[in-house]
Amino acid sequence: MVGALTEELKVTNICLVEKVIHYDMDTSAADHCEVGRYLEYQDIYLPTTKKYVQLVKNHYPFIRPVICASGDKFIADETKKRALNHDFKADICDMEGAAIGLDL
Repeated sequence: MVGALTEELKVTNICLVEKVIHYDMDTSAADHCEVGRYLEYQDIYLPTTKKYVQLVKNHYPFIRPVICASGDKFIADETKKRALNHDFKADICDMEGAAIGLDL
């Protein structure tokens, strides 16, 4: 289950996750890395499988590509939603995306 972080997304929308940010991953106090950073990846966003993303885009161009903010909490607070959208350009949030992405 995911939640929208922007007013544009509604309950009935179908989205395609292109990137995932693990906003709960924060080692900055120890290593001064950005929030969400895993050193084995080029940037803070965890990649999804490019061939599947492209396949969906080719067959269903009307499906909106999004960035998913993933963490270990439910996000209901509007201030936190706006912060995730502002800080990470995330459109949706969930509690599984980062774990799945890290397992690929």
